[in-house]
Amino acid sequence: MSLSDLASVGSFVSGLEVLVSLFLLYFQLRQLNQQVRQTEKNQKAAISQGRAKNAMDILASGTDLSVSDALEKGMRGETNISETVLRQFYQYWRAVFWNWEESFYQNDEGLFPESAFDRLRTNVEVLMRNVGIQAQWRIQRQTFGPEFVVWMDKLVAEIPVVKAADPLVIWRSALEEVRAGVSS
Repeated sequence: MSLSDLASVGSFVSGLEVLVSLFLLYFQLRQLNQQVRQTEKNQKAAISQGRAKNAMDILASGTDLSVSDALEKGMRGETNISETVLRQFYQYWRAVFWNWEESFYQNDEGLFPESAFDRLRTNVEVLMRNVGIQAQWRIQRQTFGPEFVVWMDKLVAEIPVVKAADPLVIWRSALEEVRAGVSS
Protein backbone atom coordinates (compact mmCIF):
# COMPACT_ATOMS: atom_id res chain seq x y z
CA MET A 1 0.00 0.00 0.00
CA SER A 2 1.39 3.34 -1.00
CA LEU A 3 1.67 6.43 1.10
CA SER A 4 -1.13 8.01 -0.93
CA ASP A 5 -3.45 5.06 -0.17
CA LEU A 6 -2.66 5.33 3.54
CA ALA A 7 -3.45 9.06 3.43
CA SER A 8 -6.78 8.31 1.74
CA VAL A 9 -7.69 5.68 4.37
CA GLY A 10 -6.65 8.10 7.12
CA SER A 11 -8.78 10.83 5.59
CA PHE A 12 -11.75 8.46 5.35
CA VAL A 13 -11.35 7.35 8.98
CA SER A 14 -11.01 10.99 10.05
CA GLY A 15 -14.24 11.84 8.19
CA LEU A 16 -16.02 8.97 9.94
CA GLU A 17 -14.79 10.21 13.32
CA VAL A 18 -16.16 13.68 12.58
CA LEU A 19 -19.49 12.16 11.54
CA VAL A 20 -19.66 10.05 14.72
CA SER A 21 -18.72 13.11 16.80
CA LEU A 22 -21.51 15.15 15.19
CA PHE A 23 -23.94 12.30 15.82
CA LEU A 24 -22.95 12.16 19.53
CA LEU A 25 -23.10 15.96 19.80
CA TYR A 26 -26.65 15.90 18.42
CA PHE A 27 -27.76 13.47 21.15
CA GLN A 28 -25.96 15.43 23.87
CA LEU A 29 -27.68 18.65 22.78
CA ARG A 30 -31.03 16.89 22.70
CA GLN A 31 -30.47 15.56 26.21
CA LEU A 32 -29.37 19.00 27.40
CA ASN A 33 -32.57 20.54 25.98
CA GLN A 34 -34.65 17.97 27.87
CA GLN A 35 -32.80 18.82 31.07
CA VAL A 36 -33.38 22.54 30.53
CA ARG A 37 -37.11 21.96 29.95
CA GLN A 38 -37.33 19.87 33.13
CA THR A 39 -35.46 22.55 35.08
CA GLU A 40 -37.93 25.16 33.81
CA LYS A 41 -40.85 22.96 34.90
CA ASN A 42 -39.26 22.52 38.33
CA GLN A 43 -38.75 26.29 38.65
CA LYS A 44 -42.36 26.99 37.70
CA ALA A 45 -43.54 24.37 40.20
CA ALA A 46 -41.42 25.95 42.95
CA ILE A 47 -42.78 29.40 42.09
CA SER A 48 -46.32 28.03 42.11
CA GLN A 49 -45.79 26.39 45.48
CA GLY A 50 -44.38 29.64 46.87
CA ARG A 51 -47.38 31.54 45.58
CA ALA A 52 -49.75 28.98 47.11
CA LYS A 53 -47.91 29.17 50.43
CA ASN A 54 -48.19 32.97 50.42
CA ALA A 55 -51.91 32.74 49.73
CA MET A 56 -52.40 30.15 52.46
CA ASP A 57 -50.44 32.26 54.95
CA ILE A 58 -52.65 35.24 54.16
CA LEU A 59 -55.81 33.18 54.50
CA ALA A 60 -54.59 31.62 57.74
CA SER A 61 -53.94 35.07 59.21
CA GLY A 62 -57.64 35.83 58.68
CA THR A 63 -58.59 33.04 61.09
CA ASP A 64 -57.21 35.02 64.02
CA LEU A 65 -60.26 36.29 65.88
CA SER A 66 -59.24 39.95 65.88
CA VAL A 67 -58.23 39.89 62.21
CA SER A 68 -61.43 38.09 61.33
CA ASP A 69 -63.38 40.84 63.08
CA ALA A 70 -61.39 43.47 61.20
CA LEU A 71 -62.10 41.73 57.88
CA GLU A 72 -65.79 41.55 58.63
CA LYS A 73 -66.04 45.23 59.58
CA GLY A 74 -63.79 46.40 56.77
CA MET A 75 -65.59 44.43 54.11
CA ARG A 76 -68.92 45.82 55.28
CA GLY A 77 -67.44 49.28 54.85
CA GLU A 78 -68.16 50.24 58.46
CA THR A 79 -66.94 53.72 59.27
CA ASN A 80 -67.19 53.41 63.04
CA ILE A 81 -64.15 51.17 63.58
CA SER A 82 -61.01 51.61 65.61
CA GLU A 83 -57.68 52.53 64.12
CA THR A 84 -56.34 49.13 65.18
CA VAL A 85 -59.11 47.28 63.35
CA LEU A 86 -58.58 49.47 60.30
CA ARG A 87 -54.83 48.79 60.41
CA GLN A 88 -55.49 45.03 60.54
CA PHE A 89 -57.82 45.30 57.55
CA TYR A 90 -55.24 47.43 55.73
CA GLN A 91 -52.39 44.97 56.36
CA TYR A 92 -54.44 41.94 55.37
CA TRP A 93 -55.36 43.50 52.02
CA ARG A 94 -51.83 44.82 51.55
CA ALA A 95 -50.65 41.19 51.66
CA VAL A 96 -53.38 40.12 49.23
CA PHE A 97 -52.61 42.95 46.78
CA TRP A 98 -48.90 42.14 47.02
CA ASN A 99 -49.65 38.48 46.25
CA TRP A 100 -51.75 39.52 43.25
CA GLU A 101 -48.99 41.83 42.05
CA GLU A 102 -46.41 39.05 42.27
CA SER A 103 -48.67 36.78 40.23
CA PHE A 104 -49.25 39.56 37.70
CA TYR A 105 -45.54 40.13 37.10
CA GLN A 106 -44.78 36.40 37.10
CA ASN A 107 -47.43 36.01 34.38
CA ASP A 108 -45.75 38.84 32.48
CA GLU A 109 -42.45 36.91 32.65
CA GLY A 110 -44.09 33.67 31.50
CA LEU A 111 -43.72 32.05 34.94
CA PHE A 112 -47.44 31.96 35.72
CA PRO A 113 -49.66 29.85 33.44
CA GLU A 114 -52.38 31.71 31.58
CA SER A 115 -55.06 29.40 33.00
CA ALA A 116 -53.94 30.27 36.55
CA PHE A 117 -53.88 33.96 35.63
CA ASP A 118 -57.46 33.68 34.35
CA ARG A 119 -58.48 32.24 37.75
CA LEU A 120 -56.64 35.08 39.50
CA ARG A 121 -58.50 37.62 37.35
CA THR A 122 -61.83 35.98 38.25
CA ASN A 123 -60.98 36.07 41.96
CA VAL A 124 -59.95 39.72 41.73
CA GLU A 125 -63.20 40.56 39.94
CA VAL A 126 -65.29 38.79 42.59
CA LEU A 127 -63.45 40.24 45.60
CA MET A 128 -63.18 43.77 44.23
CA ARG A 129 -66.99 44.05 44.18
CA ASN A 130 -66.66 44.78 47.87
CA VAL A 131 -66.75 48.44 48.93
CA GLY A 132 -64.17 48.00 51.70
CA ILE A 133 -61.69 46.22 49.45
CA GLN A 134 -62.11 48.82 46.71
CA ALA A 135 -61.49 51.54 49.31
CA GLN A 136 -58.29 49.76 50.39
CA TRP A 137 -57.16 49.56 46.76
CA ARG A 138 -57.67 53.32 46.39
CA ILE A 139 -55.63 53.94 49.52
CA GLN A 140 -52.80 51.56 48.64
CA ARG A 141 -52.58 51.60 44.84
CA GLN A 142 -49.76 54.16 44.62
CA THR A 143 -47.38 51.72 46.36
CA PHE A 144 -47.51 49.10 43.60
CA GLY A 145 -45.86 48.77 40.20
CA PRO A 146 -47.31 50.93 37.42
CA GLU A 147 -48.26 48.06 35.10
CA PHE A 148 -50.07 46.27 37.90
CA VAL A 149 -51.87 49.48 38.90
CA VAL A 150 -53.08 49.99 35.30
CA TRP A 151 -54.33 46.37 35.17
CA MET A 152 -56.08 46.62 38.56
CA ASP A 153 -57.57 50.05 37.85
CA LYS A 154 -59.00 48.75 34.56
CA LEU A 155 -60.59 45.79 36.34
CA VAL A 156 -61.91 47.89 39.22
CA ALA A 157 -63.44 50.42 36.81
CA GLU A 158 -65.50 47.62 35.24
CA ILE A 159 -66.63 46.08 38.53
CA PRO A 160 -69.80 47.28 40.23
CA VAL A 161 -69.67 47.60 44.00
CA VAL A 162 -72.27 45.42 45.67
CA LYS A 163 -73.47 45.33 49.23
CA ALA A 164 -71.54 42.78 51.26
CA ALA A 165 -73.61 39.65 51.60
CA ASP A 166 -74.28 38.17 55.00
CA PRO A 167 -72.12 35.02 55.15
CA LEU A 168 -74.66 33.25 57.36
CA VAL A 169 -77.42 33.81 54.81
CA ILE A 170 -75.17 32.43 52.05
CA TRP A 171 -74.26 29.42 54.23
CA ARG A 172 -77.86 28.60 55.08
CA SER A 173 -78.93 28.95 51.45
CA ALA A 174 -76.14 26.62 50.29
CA LEU A 175 -77.11 24.09 52.95
CA GLU A 176 -80.75 24.18 51.82
CA GLU A 177 -79.72 23.68 48.18
CA VAL A 178 -77.50 20.71 49.07
CA ARG A 179 -80.16 19.15 51.26
CA ALA A 180 -82.78 19.62 48.58
CA GLY A 181 -80.48 17.93 46.06
CA VAL A 182 -79.82 15.03 48.41
CA SER A 183 -83.47 14.36 49.13
CA SER A 184 -84.60 14.43 45.49
